[in-house]
Amino acid sequence: MVVKLDMSKAYDRVKWAFLKEVMLQMGFTMEWATLIMKCISTVSYTVNINGRRGNVFKPTRGLRQGDPLSPFLFLICSKGISSLIRIAIAEGLMKGVRLTSYQSGFFCYEFWAIWGERNRRIHEQKNSTGQEIPDFINNYMAELNGLEMRNPIKGKEIRRWSYAPSEFVKINFDGAYDANHHQSASGIVVRNEEGVVLLSA
Repeated sequence: MVVKLDMSKAYDRVKWAFLKEVMLQMGFTMEWATLIMKCISTVSYTVNINGRRGNVFKPTRGLRQGDPLSPFLFLICSKGISSLIRIAIAEGLMKGVRLTSYQSGFFCYEFWAIWGERNRRIHEQKNSTGQEIPDFINNYMAELNGLEMRNPIKGKEIRRWSYAPSEFVKINFDGAYDANHHQSASGIVVRNEEGVVLLSA
């Protein structure tokens, strides 16, 4: 059996009781946890239909999209999920798949290539052939591994990705802008101290 974690709608599915318990387990005081719970549980919504406002209703779970506090709270939830997965693995309830550095790199580059292809289709109306995508992945991997440097820059130090310190997360962000079409795209990857991906968007 393979377990796939889908984070696409995770913001809307966060259980408030779980978030509070994770904060307490991480060492936050009860006063702080209670304050945070007030921030996320006192929100109310209403829906406009044909210009008329409907009834007010209150949610019972989830984090608000666009709230500056929400990404940090979501990372706390991810820390809890990561801990539960580690416990399940230690108890033999789950078994992970070990990848070599090459396989791991290929896996990540493949997703970036698919994401780039998606952006080209949407913003540039360009489609790649079935062979162009794997060619791009192989060339990109060769470049990053130092096997082929098309435009070497003398004196520039090439640093490999390093793990985050213990009890920290590492956030990698990248973006691109097409001045001709006034289009932009960005991506973010969050990893814990073990290099496990907690969030990607």
